[in-house]
Amino acid sequence: MSTLIDVVPVVRPRAGANILEWVTTTDHKKIGLLYLFTALGSLILRGLMAEVIPVNLREIVLEGKKEADVALKAQDTLTVFPRSAFKDSPKVTISGEVRRPGTFD
Repeated sequence: MSTLIDVVPVVRPRAGANILEWVTTTDHKKIGLLYLFTALGSLILRGLMAEVIPVNLREIVLEGKKEADVALKAQDTLTVFPRSAFKDSPKVTISGEVRRPGTFD
């Protein structure tokens, strides 16, 4: 008994063909994945490039220390927190034989 084996040549896509296919696609699933990967990549890149520099405004404004001054650029964000953000809110603790024991604001 003899067997017949079909020989199928292996066709390899040329380099960069997959990238070109993904970039020029009209398939909504591939477009959604491209959008997702682009958004995640942008978010990660912005997170890596972010830098937080603590600045004491009291030293700069009230005491006039020039060495504490920080130069801001066009896209920089300055956040000034209110004094209440650093204080704990008053709490009351109720315990004993009551209906709802616990700590309350």
